[in-house]
Amino acid sequence: LKTCVSIAPNCALAHSLIAFCHGPNYNFKGKAYYEYTHPGDLNDAKGDEEPTFPSQIVANRHSLIATEIVQRLEKEAERIKDVEARIISAIRILTCNPGSDPSTAEQINDVPFAKAMRSIYNSYPKDSEVAYLCAGSIMA
Repeated sequence: LKTCVSIAPNCALAHSLIAFCHGPNYNFKGKAYYEYTHPGDLNDAKGDEEPTFPSQIVANRHSLIATEIVQRLEKEAERIKDVEARIISAIRILTCNPGSDPSTAEQINDVPFAKAMRSIYNSYPKDSEVAYLCAGSIMA
């Protein structure tokens, strides 16, 4: 994905998937995820170096870039596919609150993400990538 972003920096889906890789998941979430921040990570919102993996800051940064690309393309009448725009929006929900309180993170991030992914799956039930993302969101 990093190579994709370096070759095509306006690829919204690649940015969003980088964010997803750095976001919480069923193996690493809640207190473990939200307290896994090295000193400086929360202050390095614009740095090129990725401070840790996973990084809440990297997740937030790339999901924001993806969302901004989608918004810009909509203004230029160069829309991306609806399913992709909705996945990008759902990943933004999951990753837009770096430094969340672990006790509320599930309700603020995970539950709305799962709800968004269920909605996308209901619209695209034969899309295997959507099914994969939806299943992961439910497991989280």
